[in-house]
Amino acid sequence: MLGDHLLKHWASTQKRITLSSGEAELGAVVRGFSEGLGIQSVARDLGVELQPEVHADSSAAIGICRRNGIGKVRHLAVAQLWVQDLVRSGECRLYKVLGTENPADLMTKPLPRAEIDSHLGRLGLSRATGRAESAPRADAEVDDTLARRLEHASRQQASARDVEVSPRRVPGASCTGPPCAWAPSPRKG
Repeated sequence: MLGDHLLKHWASTQKRITLSSGEAELGAVVRGFSEGLGIQSVARDLGVELQPEVHADSSAAIGICRRNGIGKVRHLAVAQLWVQDLVRSGECRLYKVLGTENPADLMTKPLPRAEIDSHLGRLGLSRATGRAESAPRADAEVDDTLARRLEHASRQQASARDVEVSPRRVPGASCTGPPCAWAPSPRKG
C-alpha cells in the first residue's frame, strides 16, 4: 500500500512442501519482499522512491529474518536468507501484525462477513453492489469503424487480385531501349 492506496495484492497456495509452519511462513515473507522490491523498482523508474514494508503474523518467520544465519532452524533453504540482509540494512522493513488483523487471511481461509469487511477496510477497499458506470453495457451501440475498415481493405485486396499485369506496348509511351512500358491488361470476364 502507498498511503491509503492498494498497489498490488495476490493470493496463492504454497508451492513447496515444508517441514514446519515457520519455514512455510518464511517462504511467504520472502515472496512479500520479492514483490515489494519489484514495486519499488517500477516506482523508481517513474521517479518515486519507496521503502518496501512487509507485515507478517508469524513470529517464527520474523525471528528468522531478524537473526544472522540459520540458527537452530533445520531444513531451511539458505537461498531465502537474503532477506536477513535487507532487514538488517534497513532497505526493507519488517513488522509484526496480529493474526486477527492480517488482511492476507482474506484469500487463505473462510471468514465471517464482519471479518471480511474489516480486512477490506484495512486495504482501503469496500464491498459494493451494482455495476460501475465505466463498465461496458450489453445494450450499448457497437462501434463498427474497425470492421468497416477491414471490410473495405479486404475488398481492395480482392479487386487488386482481379487485375492481371502483363507487359504490352502502350501507345504514345516513350522509353529508351526495348519496349518497356507496362500497363494493366483489360479485365477478363
